[in-house]
Amino acid sequence: MSNNTVILTHAGADFDAIASAFAASKLYPGSVVIHPGSTDINAQKIISLFSDILNFKKMRDLPKDFFENISRIIVVDTRLKNRIGNGVELLKKENVQIVVIDHHPGETDIENAIVINKNVGANTTILVNLLRLKKVRLTPIEATILALGIYEDTGSLSFPSVTSDDFKALEFLFSFGVDMKLIHRFTSPFLQEEQLNLLKTLLEKLKEYNLNGHKIGITYADLEKYIPGVSILAHKILEMIDLDVIFVLVKILDTVHIIGRSVNESFNLTEIADTFNGGGHPTAVSGILKGESIDKVTEKILEAVNLANFYSLKARDIMSSPVKTIRSNATIKDALEIMVKMGYSGLPVEENGEIIGIIEKKNVEKAYLFGKRNSSVKQFFSPKIVLVKAFDNLRDIEDKMVNEDVGRVLVEHNGRIVGIISRSDLLKAYKFEDMMKEIPRSIKTSQVPDKKYIAKVIENATSKETLKLLKEFGKIASSLNIEIYLVGGAVRDALLGKKMVDFDFVTSDAVSLGKKLKEKFNGTIEIFEETQTVHFVFNNVNFDFVTARREYYIDKSLVPVIEKATLKEDLARRDFTINAMAVDIREKNFGILFDYFNGYDDLLKGIIRVLKPLSFIEDPSRIFRAIKYMIELGFKLSKETEILLKKAVEIGALFSSKSERVQEELRELIVKDEIDRVIQLFTNYGIIKELFRINNITKSTINAIKLFYKIEKSAIKRLYAFIFLTYLSKGNINEEEVNRIFGIKKNEILKMKEAMETFKNIRRIFKKEDLASVVLKLNRLELIYVQAYYYKAKGIIKKFLKDYLEKLRFIKNELKGSDLKELGLKEGPQYRKIFDLLTILRLKGEIKNKNDEIKYLLDHKEEFEWK
Repeated sequence: MSNNTVILTHAGADFDAIASAFAASKLYPGSVVIHPGSTDINAQKIISLFSDILNFKKMRDLPKDFFENISRIIVVDTRLKNRIGNGVELLKKENVQIVVIDHHPGETDIENAIVINKNVGANTTILVNLLRLKKVRLTPIEATILALGIYEDTGSLSFPSVTSDDFKALEFLFSFGVDMKLIHRFTSPFLQEEQLNLLKTLLEKLKEYNLNGHKIGITYADLEKYIPGVSILAHKILEMIDLDVIFVLVKILDTVHIIGRSVNESFNLTEIADTFNGGGHPTAVSGILKGESIDKVTEKILEAVNLANFYSLKARDIMSSPVKTIRSNATIKDALEIMVKMGYSGLPVEENGEIIGIIEKKNVEKAYLFGKRNSSVKQFFSPKIVLVKAFDNLRDIEDKMVNEDVGRVLVEHNGRIVGIISRSDLLKAYKFEDMMKEIPRSIKTSQVPDKKYIAKVIENATSKETLKLLKEFGKIASSLNIEIYLVGGAVRDALLGKKMVDFDFVTSDAVSLGKKLKEKFNGTIEIFEETQTVHFVFNNVNFDFVTARREYYIDKSLVPVIEKATLKEDLARRDFTINAMAVDIREKNFGILFDYFNGYDDLLKGIIRVLKPLSFIEDPSRIFRAIKYMIELGFKLSKETEILLKKAVEIGALFSSKSERVQEELRELIVKDEIDRVIQLFTNYGIIKELFRINNITKSTINAIKLFYKIEKSAIKRLYAFIFLTYLSKGNINEEEVNRIFGIKKNEILKMKEAMETFKNIRRIFKKEDLASVVLKLNRLELIYVQAYYYKAKGIIKKFLKDYLEKLRFIKNELKGSDLKELGLKEGPQYRKIFDLLTILRLKGEIKNKNDEIKYLLDHKEEFEWK
């Protein structure tokens, strides 16, 4: 059956064409955008950077049967056949619907085409406003890509062709969070002739300095009069030249005007501005110096920059390490399983201990599609390897990816491959680079209690038997020359005066320790050499041992990559400072507290603080864990952590995540007794809006949830009731969305949906149908949803539901299927109808027992089918 939709646009595609094609793909879900073949330089950069999002396909990458099953062709940003790029030949196909969406004037020369045309500044505007009418949801980066099309084709809304529709489209896009920094990087206003001449002079006199690994540019011009727009030229130079900071010096008579610009707030220029009596913002400063030469001003700036405390993300900061590889002789099936499980879009291919190339997920999928699942990876990989240095900045990495047209680069340091960076890593880094300034550059060390105090704390937090066991662990570790530390939540709880329940240990060799424990104790012990972990159960107490490690959560944070590390590095991978403390339990050192991240001080102050800016992105479940600690411990987030949490929610870290860990943490929060506090925090941090696409949950819904929780202690029933009541107030439920967010099976969601439809129309049903029919409808629903809705209902409906829950739901027919069969009734759908009929008659009081039911069936024999 023909049902494929393809999207075409013009050759030499610009931002508007690319954005239009992408918008059309959102308008027609499941459609395929054909790469036009040629694009302008900036458009190609967008396609390369956001290839995983845009997902443009080349004709040769699609199977033949795809083209045989095309039912619709969408042409965007052109109406002329000779302007269309790759795929134009598809217009010759018969029995295909052709839709042209274009903002240019004139007639189309494409035969039998349906034309959608509007006089607007950008073609993207037409499609975005259609998305707005269809209430299509977008991610911030999707909204930004679409906004780029509008900004470019309207000259940043400065062209005479701009209409109110263009503004409406942008308003819609901004509701999802357009990134104006990305917009600015790819668009800019036109320059006048005198500005162009000055720009040429500044570029000719530009000198580049490499100070402390940062690229600083200084240029100058002598002018008779000031030319407006020098700040725009400074921005232009940053866009054109690979610099972190630019200073433009313009001398007029005896005064030097200084304009400073930086690529982001990691290069804070405000302190440097003091050098020339200036001021401004972290990324934009200006000032003047009188009676100084250009050379003298340059010298002062260089001295200030050399002393500046700049900080920017480098390749080493954002790379995933160690590099996960796949053997060259592994099968395509193996590769796809790893990619799906780990959320990878590509894997380095290894042979004889060396990386020989990269295999992309799109090539794996294509091979799989053509029945090559058992073929070796080596047949489909690309031998192209692109390297960056460990200290390269984000723009160095971006340029390598764009210029080499690759989706990932390997990080090299001292002749070794030490990490890998994907496009998604780079995009996350750009989002969060600005937030680095929110995290303290250094952590002040505070006084921690001595080992005698900590030893007493540990003693008070556990039983005598368990304490004896802890000390025995320490003795065994000492005898093996192994370090061992009690870490994480156990240390936190002990310091809070709580009993320790779970015991986690970091050691320098968990496997060797585990083998010794197996010899000495009779408990249940499992040793996992691959992950360097040991699970030990003794007297119904769980003890987990792990070799000191560092973890990197790659992309979707499904499974961590693990390697050996120091204690400090192991603790650094943890979620919050209060969980990143360790206590040495070896005999001579028992009670020594290791607190590298000031966790003890945060514990005393009741503060939850992440250890690094990307923490919530690497593992979005930490968002819910932070809220859990706020509720359970009565703590608050540090200012920096709150900013980072909100930012992570804003960019869609939760909604895009399919991690089971995220789902588990979310479900655990939702079923808490303190549900009103959970909802309040979810609302404050934008989580309600992100998860449910509503601004808040109504007070009546919250009250209904609280009342239901008072009578129901089952976690799963609480969860189902919460989701049901929340989506009921919203008015609709999306099966895939609920499944992705909460991990609930679709058959249960369908039951919720059925209950929602019933209760949305309950007043109409109640007025239209008799009591017995209403009871029958409710009997078909899961009882939990009737109980939940009871606390939401009001007036006569609430009274009726009370009767239903207490009495009416128990009134049912006694005859079973076997009874009907024995009576001689023909099996099939009529059994359900008979049971419904008998229940209605019982509710009406017309029959009272099983004998009455049999009598009724025999008296009305002609109404039923018999054998």
